[in-house]
Amino acid sequence: MIHTAFQRGLEEAARAGLFACTLCKGCVDKCPGKIDTPGMILRLPQRAIEEGIKPPACDVTTKNIGHTGNVFSLSHEERLDWLEEGEPTS
Repeated sequence: MIHTAFQRGLEEAARAGLFACTLCKGCVDKCPGKIDTPGMILRLPQRAIEEGIKPPACDVTTKNIGHTGNVFSLSHEERLDWLEEGEPTS
């Protein structure tokens, strides 16, 4: 992702999974040189968002909130259906 961001731009890096990195440092453990890849990636999503590049899920979430008032794209009644199915409430 870092290479893609600098060679092809942040938009291409976003398509390649820039926003999928959890910064868990698993890659550092695997790297023989112990390069701090998450440290380098940390700023890239922030820069992408500043440039108007965001994960596709953001568009879906925004659309759902605008349409139904919640992120799940369900009506208020549909979101409460589970209460009627005998699930414990406490």
